[in-house]
Amino acid sequence: MELHAPNGVVYDEKSTEYSSDTNFQTVNIKLVELAVPGKYTLKIHNTQNNNKKISITVTSLSVEGGSYPIRAEAKWRSTEVTPPEKQILFVAVTKGYSPVLSANVVAMIDRPGTTVSFKVLLSDDGTAADVINNDGVYSGYFSDFTEVGRYSVTVVVDNNGVESVIDTGSIVGQGAAPPLSANYANLRQSTGDFQRITNGGLFQLNTYDVTANYYPPNDITDLEVVAVDTTKLRVALAWTAPGADMNSGTADHYEIFMSEDFKLLTNALENSTLLTNEDLILGNIDAPQEAGKREQFVVRLSNVSEDTTLWFTVRAFDNEDMVSEISNVVSATFKVFPEDAPPSAIADLRLFNVDTNDRTITLEWTSPGANLDMGTGKRNWYMKSPYSAFFSSY
Repeated sequence: MELHAPNGVVYDEKSTEYSSDTNFQTVNIKLVELAVPGKYTLKIHNTQNNNKKISITVTSLSVEGGSYPIRAEAKWRSTEVTPPEKQILFVAVTKGYSPVLSANVVAMIDRPGTTVSFKVLLSDDGTAADVINNDGVYSGYFSDFTEVGRYSVTVVVDNNGVESVIDTGSIVGQGAAPPLSANYANLRQSTGDFQRITNGGLFQLNTYDVTANYYPPNDITDLEVVAVDTTKLRVALAWTAPGADMNSGTADHYEIFMSEDFKLLTNALENSTLLTNEDLILGNIDAPQEAGKREQFVVRLSNVSEDTTLWFTVRAFDNEDMVSEISNVVSATFKVFPEDAPPSAIADLRLFNVDTNDRTITLEWTSPGANLDMGTGKRNWYMKSPYSAFFSSY
């Protein structure tokens, strides 16, 4: 057995770091000095003619005493699944109690009846199976069953060349903490290059009919208005594409609804306006992208007055007309406000927190725009004590 370090050093049976026990048939390589960061490669040579089954365990310790290493823990939602019950894989990526954000989390699922593992990319963006954005818990649906039997998973977590960070200002599972100080940026620390591999255990699929269509497309939860052109009367919409079966595959088509009455979209959808491709100058409702891709549509409008506010929602269909629920509802306004209009009144001021130990109070409200409600509303805090005061927004 040989361990190749990133700096070219090779640890083998001639190295002092190498030890073996023939009675228990074990080999241990222990690096007592500071390990060189990077990718290590383990090569195992079978000196006999028959096949051998081996187990490999890698343990890492923090450089600093009392410091936590980055860890990954995977868990299935259910240990037994009977469709159309949904199966979800959760992976918590943490350093101590702090979440690791922007990691690359890939699940390789072994399925009965095939030797080919199925790849699922998990997300922490608050869409599809993921509940809370940026809380360090990466989630993903799994519906690509092959037959009745046991399914297992191996999860690989790394930074994949991107800047993943440790959010020391929040707790895993609770989402990013609000920036209550000017040092908020300092609460996010780079992970550097890292990789973790973990086993998520097994689940049993009790029944399965290969001809059945158990699952509709995901519900779209991140529909947003990205631009409004009040001159050319255009509205740009964007969302994350669902799959044909939850977040797997490609949906068949979309339906985009529009109304000047919010209640029609939630209570009487059939009375709202169903858009067609003729109403679009960008995008095709009959050609959704693969699940996880970003959809962009631009709607062309006509006869819209300057006092109009339009509401939009969207839903997705598979090729057997199984349909998702309607998405979140968003609005686009064509109201024109005078440049000298004052900001709107603040209507949601509330007491956010009282800390008797630090003798501080924190107030919270949503900031209006520069002209009435035009502009981007932000959540603001004002913190005051006998000794200091500061203001921040995000």
